[in-house]
Amino acid sequence: MWKNYTLIAWRNLKKHRAYAFINVVGLTLGIAACLMIGLYVQDELSYDRHVPDGEQVYRVNQYVTDNGAAETWAWTGGGLGPAMQRDLPQVEAVARLAGASGSMRRLAEDGTLRVFRETDFYYTDSAINDVLKPAFILGDPAAAFDKLNAVVLSASAAERYFGDENPLGKTLEFVQQGTITLEVTGVVADVPENSHLTYDFLASFGAHKQMYGVPTESEYASYWWPVSYTYVRLPDAQAAATLEAALPEFSARNREDGERYVPTLEALHDIYLYSEATSGPSATGNAATVRIFGFIALAILVLACINFMNLSTARSAQRAREVGVRKSLGAERTQVAMQFLGESIFMSVVALVLAVAVVEMLLPAFNDLAGRAIDIDYGANVTYWMGIVALVLFTGVLAGAYPAFYLASFRPTEVLKGLMTRTGGHAGVRKGLVVFQFAVSVVLIVGTTVVLRQLDYLRDADLGFDQEQTVVLRLGSGLEWEELEDQLEQQAQVVSVSSSTLAPGYGGTSSLPYRTGAAWNDENATGDTGHQHVDVGYFEMLGIPVLAGRTFSEDRPADGGVRPDNGSPYFHIFEQGHVVNEAFARANGWTPETALGERVRMTTYENGVYYTDLRGTIVGVVGDYHQRSLRSEILPMVFTPAQNAFGHMGGNGIVKLAPGNAADAMAMIRGVWQEVAPDQPFEASFLDQNVQNLYVREAQLGRVVTAFAFIGIVIACLGLFGLVSYAAERRTKEIGIRKVLGASVPGLTGLLMRDFLVLVGVATVIATPVAYVAMDRWLQTFAYQVDVGLGVFVLAGIVASVIAAATVSYQAIKTARRNPVTALRYE
Repeated sequence: MWKNYTLIAWRNLKKHRAYAFINVVGLTLGIAACLMIGLYVQDELSYDRHVPDGEQVYRVNQYVTDNGAAETWAWTGGGLGPAMQRDLPQVEAVARLAGASGSMRRLAEDGTLRVFRETDFYYTDSAINDVLKPAFILGDPAAAFDKLNAVVLSASAAERYFGDENPLGKTLEFVQQGTITLEVTGVVADVPENSHLTYDFLASFGAHKQMYGVPTESEYASYWWPVSYTYVRLPDAQAAATLEAALPEFSARNREDGERYVPTLEALHDIYLYSEATSGPSATGNAATVRIFGFIALAILVLACINFMNLSTARSAQRAREVGVRKSLGAERTQVAMQFLGESIFMSVVALVLAVAVVEMLLPAFNDLAGRAIDIDYGANVTYWMGIVALVLFTGVLAGAYPAFYLASFRPTEVLKGLMTRTGGHAGVRKGLVVFQFAVSVVLIVGTTVVLRQLDYLRDADLGFDQEQTVVLRLGSGLEWEELEDQLEQQAQVVSVSSSTLAPGYGGTSSLPYRTGAAWNDENATGDTGHQHVDVGYFEMLGIPVLAGRTFSEDRPADGGVRPDNGSPYFHIFEQGHVVNEAFARANGWTPETALGERVRMTTYENGVYYTDLRGTIVGVVGDYHQRSLRSEILPMVFTPAQNAFGHMGGNGIVKLAPGNAADAMAMIRGVWQEVAPDQPFEASFLDQNVQNLYVREAQLGRVVTAFAFIGIVIACLGLFGLVSYAAERRTKEIGIRKVLGASVPGLTGLLMRDFLVLVGVATVIATPVAYVAMDRWLQTFAYQVDVGLGVFVLAGIVASVIAAATVSYQAIKTARRNPVTALRYE
């Protein structure tokens, strides 16, 4: 039976080549777009699936409520995990991972020094083998973390430092806050890229204590102090629900202000797409983006299916006699319907074969566009093949169901008498489908326009500081900053040099939630604020205006403050000079002038211990600037000197260059670095490029949305072109009569175009509220955004109308210019 349907379908396609071309091209583009987007979505949903029994693993976050605000933090104190395992029976195992970055060095036996800056370094517990279960290639997992200075390497890190040598038992030097020697006790498989947490080095927590000078036998007391990320393994989802309910009481029992810092659970498989926690180990994805791509894929496929439905019903007059003859010879309605449905599925299969070829050809370009490394493993990716089969059936049935049952419903008596050929079929349904197609097209045009406008805004927004000709140097521990600074300032290409904890624009602020109080002794002060150490000349270099008072100066070393003589091992400095931004002054009810001389105390406090206590007097107020990305509002900020009672605290050197060749200037900086710090890795970048890198995902989204919006519009235009062709063919005789009666070519062209342009206008009206809601939701992810004004929708309607007019005009003009004698002989 299906063989006969296939043969009939093939003959019909050969007979009506133009119809077949439009449908096959449309379906091919639709299916190819679906397959590529499907691969992208599958990649996004695959994050952290490499962890064995990962559905039992949860990260412990902290839900913090303070002064009317609420926020979730990904990091926790070092004491939280062990306390949970001790007090809460649902917890089977706990692993802490404390991130670090620094220089890793290995002096080989042949005298070769291998040194790299490493950022994927974590101190951890041996329980990581029970929680995240890294796959060991070398070494004994059970004993890998027994030694105080043990370190486990990833396979790529082992190759980077040891080549083909067996690294077990060999040593590396890690330079962070100090220098420690680590012994390699194992090698594990590389963590795949689709993971929210990647690591190249896993060192024991004993090494963490050694680095920070903490006694080996001591325990981490703080539940809050940001030591680590905490992961737990639980028996099942029910245990997770029970544990979640018990955590508020657990927090209140263990902390004086436990109701403000409540631990929460986040499933491992939800972290990448759904986490709202700040200070995570890496950038996460966006479920909204995945939904946007899913909508685009479905919209493109539906547009292609609508083309098939419209063209099939439009051709109903041509196939009505065929249906009438078949029915008069005894064919059942179901048989006729199955024939046409078979044609649809056959065409879908043909389109699928072409679509797979298109995907193979365009996948490298798509990876470049979306910033991915997606590959198709036909042998292993069962989900992909299942998706292909489902897509063929879905497309074939969706595209062919309505035409099949519509054509099968023809009555043979009416058809053979010629009544059906004069009715024109379901014109109202076709018009509704055209409206739907162009409504989707308008949504795609609006979405593309808004995304591109927001990207332009992100690129061109005034961040409140001068980012041109500025180089950021990552400073490692042990580097002689003063010597490097002096050497750089002597170079003719250098205008000025300074340093800061984090670079402006993209660096964020200190991850510690400092609490501020305008009153010096106000122990209960509330209100979070950002904090940053900055060096002399920082504000002047970046062109940040001073609104009142002064900034830090080499002539005022007392601004660095003193360490109190209270025996505290934590970060306490008194009598500092503080510079604040205008947002800080405003939050405290001050003007820039009245803020001068006010005393400020910033503390982090838990269970009777002050982990941070910074006290000082405001000596200056500077203008607001964007320390973080434009997704976040400008925070109240307190700046303290990078050179203080603890030494130099600037983690980034900032070099302002004179106008000139950037490559030569960077080579000069590298040369100076190698003279001053030959054993430290050189890591430098331009500030403006770093700022733009904040919006890589948005730029990728913009490129992908633009590309697929174009595909969707092309498909809609293909269908419209086909409909105009059949409409013109149906009205050939009418047009001939009108020409004989004196109608002009422009008038006839307008007659053919008018109906379709009216449909585009209706589509624009329908699409406007849908597009507004969708793009407004996306823009809400940015604290600073463009306005979605009426002009965007007017522009989208004009663009859709121009596209429709261009599509219709060719066939309309061709028909209008036809010789009326030929037209009158038609039929």
